[in-house]
Amino acid sequence: MRVRELYDAGPGVGCGRALWAHSEALSQLLGRIYPPNSLWGPSECFTDVLAELSMKLWSGSRCGVEIEFEDLGRAIVLYRLELASIAGSPDDGVDAYLLVRLAIAELSPMLRCLDVWDDLASYLIEMEHDRVRLYPEYAAVIEARYSTGQPFDVYAYIENPFFAMLDAIQGEPWLARHMEGLAGLSSCRVKPIELRNKVFRS
Repeated sequence: MRVRELYDAGPGVGCGRALWAHSEALSQLLGRIYPPNSLWGPSECFTDVLAELSMKLWSGSRCGVEIEFEDLGRAIVLYRLELASIAGSPDDGVDAYLLVRLAIAELSPMLRCLDVWDDLASYLIEMEHDRVRLYPEYAAVIEARYSTGQPFDVYAYIENPFFAMLDAIQGEPWLARHMEGLAGLSSCRVKPIELRNKVFRS
């Protein structure tokens, strides 16, 4: 299986559509993926929706609760809505990207078994690389949040945010160990864009 096949046959409600749907379709996904009684949908405050999903995924990760593919789809929807300037702010974009990377890190054993891990990670990393190249002010938001006063490599952060965040949490040993585990799960072989496009078309 390759990444493109996740659109039609992969695990998770809306995960493939979240990745590749046109930006105008993302708002429709925002109204479908969570049950109606949850804090989710176009009528809700975007930042509140992001905060609730973030609390769910981070709590689950720290407590060893399995993250579902549906949660990955939800995180990608929020990330792409902010990326397309449909909702949220650059600060929300930083949170949403980190949430997507958390979800794929937790799901990496399954994604590696499906032989799509490097393709998916490379695809997301390239989107974020493009963003910081086009919008230096967004890179400044990342640096302001995670820099500890030392030179900070935003591109290294994008490729493995959990590894890049370790300096900021060294005073919290338990959290540092958790981040080290996520950093290990997040290691990938970033594929050149030409190769990834060939994989997506196959």
